[in-house]
Amino acid sequence: MDKIGFGDAMDSPLLFEPFFRAPSWSLWRAVVRAAFAEPMTADQIAEFRTVAERDPPTAPVSELILPIGRGGGKDSIASFLLAVIAMNFDPKGILRPGEKATVGCFACDRPQAQIILDYTRGYFEEIPALAALVVNPGKITDCIELKNRVVISVSTASYRSVRGRRFIACVMDEVAFFRSEESALPDTELDAAVSPSLNRTPGSLKVLISSVHKRSGLLYSKARDFYGKPDPNTLVVMGTTLQFNPSYDAASIERDLERDPERYGAEYLCKWRDDLSSFIPHDLLTAATDNGVLFRHPTKATYTAACDAAGGRGSDSFTAAIAHKEPDGQVVLDRLFERKAPFDAASVIAEIAALLREYGINTITGDRFAGGFPYVDGPLLARLFWQCS
Repeated sequence: MDKIGFGDAMDSPLLFEPFFRAPSWSLWRAVVRAAFAEPMTADQIAEFRTVAERDPPTAPVSELILPIGRGGGKDSIASFLLAVIAMNFDPKGILRPGEKATVGCFACDRPQAQIILDYTRGYFEEIPALAALVVNPGKITDCIELKNRVVISVSTASYRSVRGRRFIACVMDEVAFFRSEESALPDTELDAAVSPSLNRTPGSLKVLISSVHKRSGLLYSKARDFYGKPDPNTLVVMGTTLQFNPSYDAASIERDLERDPERYGAEYLCKWRDDLSSFIPHDLLTAATDNGVLFRHPTKATYTAACDAAGGRGSDSFTAAIAHKEPDGQVVLDRLFERKAPFDAASVIAEIAALLREYGINTITGDRFAGGFPYVDGPLLARLFWQCS
């Protein structure tokens, strides 16, 4: 079939319009048209700005970041985007003989990823024009294979599973909640693994969808760095459950918020959770930060040092901090040190020891654990600091 724009596909009675007919999908229509730089009405542009705080992109973006409240329609839209990308793909001049293009969905577990596959399967079963594209219709199981050599599949969030495949689109579903036994940073590792595959094909799309969680991870960093910014490649759209789905039961949201404002503020209102970000609330940490100050040179103050050691072979950094107390009792952080893995632990210790000498420090506090860190005749950390001092 001929290619069709995303907005037109959503509005076509022969394609997706029956699934997005309700007025509650109005804001999503504006967001979809904006993401792909398709014609928008003045009302749609105004709607879009309420959840993006920027003008619509002038060209289709390659990253669409959607921190949206629970029940806001994220999975429905993600499956719609995957279906349109899959049906529009033309393999001529792109795929090698025998090669297939992958449209993938990754989630914290397979049942979660299966939700988007089920939604997408429904489109290809119920829309005649899409059903005609399916190889072996009626036998769709764990993936959907199309006659234009596209495979729509789902998987858990493993960075090992994406290599060797050509992705033309991928969705990271509930990315703020990714967990893995393989990596401490499964969202970041997956993003790093899948991005080169997406970059092989012009016009590919990466979609991150999730309700928000703590102030860390891939979703948070993307929202922090790109929300409201006129970036040509990355569009961040953030909104509450009721903004994107006015038909949701508002009374139930109010009841949940009264019971636990922090938890349900994240679920429904798209508010990052401060209680999970660290032991220090984010607003207090921000108020105590001197913006633009990278470090403070040594003075006549009495300094104290602490460290969090690491062996250098895993994913943890080796960190150290130097601070002093002002006469009024205020504690000032003067220096932070971080060496990211991989590294040689003995060399890093020598670096930190030299830094301590600058501040007149001859002792440092740390715990007695570091993954992969060798202990011989007492903690190696203490012995080497003593040797370097």
